Amino acid sequence: MNITEQYYLDNSKEFFDSTINADVTPLYDHFLKYIPDKGHILDLGCGSGRDTRAFLNKGFTVDAIDGSIFIEDIDTVVIHDIKSGYTNRCPISDVCYTG
Repeated sequence: MNITEQYYLDNSKEFFDSTINADVTPLYDHFLKYIPDKGHILDLGCGSGRDTRAFLNKGFTVDAIDGSIFIEDIDTVVIHDIKSGYTNRCPISDVCYTG
């Protein structure tokens, strides 16, 4: 396990609590103006699923992937279809993403 993985493993609850309700609407607005309606977004490093939930609520298709195993251990994750594991282990190579 590397230092980043260890950090998220040791601090998963604090990380979740500090990010799940952060208002990042200005970032969404800036990003989503480049994505076509009903676009397909790849959320790499999705963490708590906050951004994934926001994009899904706006009608986008989202594949949420996080390399940290802590995601599987948090009972309150807002998105239940998060793929845990690094991208080189996730079957995303045949998908065309617009964001």
